[in-house]
Amino acid sequence: LYPGLSVVVVAGRLDASRLERVTINLLDHTKKSKTQVVLIDLSAALIVDDSRVASQLIKAIRTVHLLGAQYVLAGIQSSVAQALEPLITDLGSVKSFSSIEIALEEALSILGFKITKAD
Repeated sequence: LYPGLSVVVVAGRLDASRLERVTINLLDHTKKSKTQVVLIDLSAALIVDDSRVASQLIKAIRTVHLLGAQYVLAGIQSSVAQALEPLITDLGSVKSFSSIEIALEEALSILGFKITKAD
């Protein structure tokens, strides 16, 4: 999307096995493109099994982090947030936003870009 930024928008039915496939593709892309920030948008996803998806999402986040990239989450549903909470040891490290617009602004900020209104 921007230099150093990759965006994954997950739409439709999402279960742990689909998220695992998305994660594999994301990790390959992150490594090849030298991505610094990954924005994962789940606002259009229909989550099937909250606890299994939450567990797989934590794996995806940790693996992206191990590759040297940061992550920003957008549009997490309340049921998934509840399932994620006990799995995250440091909530301060999680960058999660209610909308893609705010998440994109944060992701760009991490890269040193700033969105400003035109006069």
